[in-house]
Amino acid sequence: MTPVRKTGRQKSEKHESSQDQLNNLILHNDDVNTFEYVITCLVDICCHEPEQAEQCAMITHYNGKCDIKKGTKPSLLHMKRQLTEMGCLLQLNNMSLYLIASFIILGIILLLIELLIIPGVSVAGIAGFILMSLGIYFAYDTHDLATGHAVLGGTIAVSVLTVVFAFRSKTWKRMALNTSMDGVVKTVNEETVHPGDEGVCISRLNPMGKILINGQYYEAKSQGEFITEGKEIVVLKISGNTLIVKLK
Repeated sequence: MTPVRKTGRQKSEKHESSQDQLNNLILHNDDVNTFEYVITCLVDICCHEPEQAEQCAMITHYNGKCDIKKGTKPSLLHMKRQLTEMGCLLQLNNMSLYLIASFIILGIILLLIELLIIPGVSVAGIAGFILMSLGIYFAYDTHDLATGHAVLGGTIAVSVLTVVFAFRSKTWKRMALNTSMDGVVKTVNEETVHPGDEGVCISRLNPMGKILINGQYYEAKSQGEFITEGKEIVVLKISGNTLIVKLK
């Protein structure tokens, strides 16, 4: 069988189909160019009507930026090059909303892990917050103001609903760390336990938990820090039936 060769036209059509995703050319405000100059540039290069060019110049001045043209990347790159040579400050928007949504969704997942599995300030929570912030930032930076507002509102709504649903459905009870102990928690006897005594965490102090000192189990509380199971601790003081401890 003779292989079918792709003609130059077929290759060109394939190349064009890969470039048909629309992008926005964004004009940014600057302190150099006048309104009249910017309007002239938009009319000459972007083929704007004078009224449209004037409106874009006003939006850019008051909002800091404005979408001045939508089209395929090659055509916008050509306009961007011409406008840049004329002293205008531009940005080509090429970040997909799917990528922005991926940032935000991954951020929400990491925040849920922070809330449900590893409470406290950890890498998961910080990374989740950063990813969500980046998603919102890029929505405003590479799209219009309405899109940015929509992404911000959607992120807040989805985050709140996800957390509420997770707690109401008791997902956190199934996912959170539950440590079972065979020992019975004893009432603190100040004659047998003293500040400075050392022991080990039987469960995670979050900040409350159980510890083992001198072969006996006690309720303990850290000074706000989270101490994982198996870590050695030191008794700082006795508060009722609770021992205040710190990491050794």
